[in-house]
Amino acid sequence: MQEDRCLFDEYAGRMRLFIAARSSNRSDVEDMTQETFLRFYSLRQDREIDHPLGYLYRIALNLMIDRSRRRSPLNHAIEISDVAESCLSTKPRQEEARRAADLQRAYQAALAELSPRCAQVFRLRRHGEMATPEVAAHLSITTRMVQKHMVTAMAHLQHRLRPFLFDDHSDPDDAEGSSVPARCQRISSSAAHA
Repeated sequence: MQEDRCLFDEYAGRMRLFIAARSSNRSDVEDMTQETFLRFYSLRQDREIDHPLGYLYRIALNLMIDRSRRRSPLNHAIEISDVAESCLSTKPRQEEARRAADLQRAYQAALAELSPRCAQVFRLRRHGEMATPEVAAHLSITTRMVQKHMVTAMAHLQHRLRPFLFDDHSDPDDAEGSSVPARCQRISSSAAHA
């Protein structure tokens, strides 16, 4: 018994470090250390162990593997063919619905900030899906003015909706520091000519 206590005192610190370095759950370290020593002592009764530290490491590693298998979600998996199709689709979460509503309000507010003619051109092009020449003819303005209003509207909307379109970790400003990214300018420019 005294020999077991000396062995525990000598190797317990190493075992805690070994387990803590490989375990994602810090609260399990002490439990796993004790369980490692209990298993070691039960093995030691049956045979003589020449290298106790190696055995302790192997026992601890096996315990961690066993615990991870028990906690694995795959142990409780079911056959996908047994699940009804309606159970596989999920409805949008409340947060996503709130974000979509916030984006819609910001979009409407940004459109209201545009000049009436600019907003009208934008609505006809984007919502009415009219081509640039059709918008020009409908409003009795030149195609160049339609393009100018579209570029103005796109730049304004991109600027105002930026907080809703970029996540917290991305940098919405490109390297040149322009207010409208070059890709957006190309897209809006080519779309304006259609």
